[in-house]
Amino acid sequence: MSLRIMSIASGSHGNCTYISSETTHILVDAGVNLKRISDALKTIGVGIMDLSGVVVTHEHDIFRDFPLFQTPASRCTRTSGLCRISRAV
Repeated sequence: MSLRIMSIASGSHGNCTYISSETTHILVDAGVNLKRISDALKTIGVGIMDLSGVVVTHEHDIFRDFPLFQTPASRCTRTSGLCRISRAV
């Protein structure tokens, strides 16, 4: 099995890393806007709807476009604090 890892953003303005295998596509954090994520994924032939899930590693790097990741095809793993925020949006 081969893995593909791509840093989409890393730093004080937000973090986002794409990790995939042949059958699974995940984001680790999504602390930048959806356009930046989508544009980066397009460069490797992947679309937002191809994502299998999103993992949030820490609450202060909250999703910039969190509601847009709530699709039937995607699952989101997050902390209890972020769950409270997601129910409010």
